[in-house]
Amino acid sequence: MRFGSTRMFLGGIFFLVLVISAFAAPTVQADPMIPALRVTVGDTTGNSGQQNSVITVTMDNVFDTVAAFEIWLRLSRPDIMLFQTDTITVWDTTYWACEGYDAGVCTSWVASADSLPWDSIHIEQVEAIIGDIDTAGSLLSGWEYIQTRSLTGNGTDIKVSGIADRLTIPGSKTGVAPQGGGVLFKLRGDILSIPDTLEDRTVDIFVQPFLDHFNFSRPDGSSIGITYELRPDTNYYRCLDWLPPDSVVCLDWEKVIGAPYDSIKVETDTIPILDTAVVDLIPGSLTVNSGLCGDIVQPPDGFVDVADLTFMIDYLFLSGDAPDPIEMGNVDCQGTPQALIDVGDLTTMIEYLFITFEPFCCM
Repeated sequence: MRFGSTRMFLGGIFFLVLVISAFAAPTVQADPMIPALRVTVGDTTGNSGQQNSVITVTMDNVFDTVAAFEIWLRLSRPDIMLFQTDTITVWDTTYWACEGYDAGVCTSWVASADSLPWDSIHIEQVEAIIGDIDTAGSLLSGWEYIQTRSLTGNGTDIKVSGIADRLTIPGSKTGVAPQGGGVLFKLRGDILSIPDTLEDRTVDIFVQPFLDHFNFSRPDGSSIGITYELRPDTNYYRCLDWLPPDSVVCLDWEKVIGAPYDSIKVETDTIPILDTAVVDLIPGSLTVNSGLCGDIVQPPDGFVDVADLTFMIDYLFLSGDAPDPIEMGNVDCQGTPQALIDVGDLTTMIEYLFITFEPFCCM
């Protein structure tokens, strides 16, 4: 009888009205204790085997406009989750300029930073591993250059690079003006099938601080939060050929990494470093729920059946209790943290139980 009344209830639903209230973000005051730039990877949860898990990266740029950036994210547990990746073919074009000629023949080549001037072109076809990035409605919406790469090539990492105003594209864009908490971009990952007996079910998602793969720039090209230190650089040398008979003067040296050596040269180098008082990098995580996805009746009974469908209807339309954890009801793998369960999940559960019998994306 309860299922019959549920069907009549569903038949009486013709439309839903969603009211969204927008609130103005509070003005961020200039405070020396607030980092000039903060990048945060959001925490989330998912179910074993779930596809299209969303990893959200937000940014606070309190004082400076961000016009370009590169950021590298890595996973701590590839046995739990991998970033979604795809393989594409790209054409890598390198421009070379000749620095010196001898009888019309170039004797010294250097890679040209710009496409002009150049004297030779090398074009190479390469396979690139890219990530599944979503910038719709984000701070990067409208940017003229967005690129993703998996540097390891196995989905355990994604590097994202962006330029608001690309020189080769007409028009001018200024980047992201100072703001707080805006979504920079979203990446998608796939959770592997893991047993309920696994105790540690959390994968950490780190922003790598290495300057080879991290930079946020202002419109004038200067970097945010990069400072410099003077550090001693010690070089070791070993003599390969001593001048006889006293073997005091060396005729040929080689540089070595350490002992044994015959000579030391100490120089002072200027080293760029990330000022952590100015730039704050906050890692995130994804925790895999235990239990069967869609088994939301309380307490769970180990099956997805009409009882779970009734529970979802009560939650959506009759002020019933929410599933615990609520992520177990996100059977269509869609939605937002504010509205994780909606009519799409109800439709998916009905199709699974009575129409297509296709398993949920999170099963």
